[in-house]
Amino acid sequence: PEYLEANRSVSANFIAEIGVKSYDKNLPKGNFIWKQVPADHVMQFVSGFNNHPNSFYTESEPVVEYIKQRAGDELAIWDVAVISTRDGIEDDVLGLPVRRQYRSENKKTISRNDYLVVTEKQRIADAGMESIGMNMQLVKEIQKNYLGLKAAENARQGKPPPKSGRFTVPGRKYRENRDCPLLIIHLLSIVNPESDSEPKDLSVNTGVVGWSISFPETKYEEETVEYVVNTTWWKETYGDDFDDEEVEDE
Repeated sequence: PEYLEANRSVSANFIAEIGVKSYDKNLPKGNFIWKQVPADHVMQFVSGFNNHPNSFYTESEPVVEYIKQRAGDELAIWDVAVISTRDGIEDDVLGLPVRRQYRSENKKTISRNDYLVVTEKQRIADAGMESIGMNMQLVKEIQKNYLGLKAAENARQGKPPPKSGRFTVPGRKYRENRDCPLLIIHLLSIVNPESDSEPKDLSVNTGVVGWSISFPETKYEEETVEYVVNTTWWKETYGDDFDDEEVEDE
């Protein structure tokens, strides 16, 4: 679809503006990370990105307004990351040799032909990605403290360990300790839920671009927006369960 191509173009132009070869080469290999990116570049990128109207959390206008209100101080300078995996399909649509992430289509939208929802949790970023750009010693301390507290809490309550065998540090723990915001650009291969390696038609030749943001805690008063929808629309769009925060310890 044209809007997917437009988003690839917006993303490639954004990377070109902040400098294709200007990513921090002193950081571990894998993801591409830029430091000290001015807020104006980020706002321009978010404004130009074609967002689906059902994706409330990434509506351009309120996100840009939120950044603009804080661009003079706490959101003035950004970290930017492009995620690149070890085993994904290599794709140079952003001007970099990025290896795409695999994300499965939500089973509830398989029969639709107007849009699809990505993953059963309807998010493309992993909680750990919110630590990108942070001091590694600080990240290790956050993980050690949280995992120790969770293990002790489970022991006191007599709960079994998580199914995965380990606890997951939720993204909010990193956000609480970030000293600057983080914009993450994701280049995705969208796959069928029954397969973990067969891309759907819309991402066979070129990846689908998405983005996520990790905002540090703000000193400003938060403003909220209320949406009124009926139960039928909610279930058709999001299913029976839709949770903002990470589902921990699965």
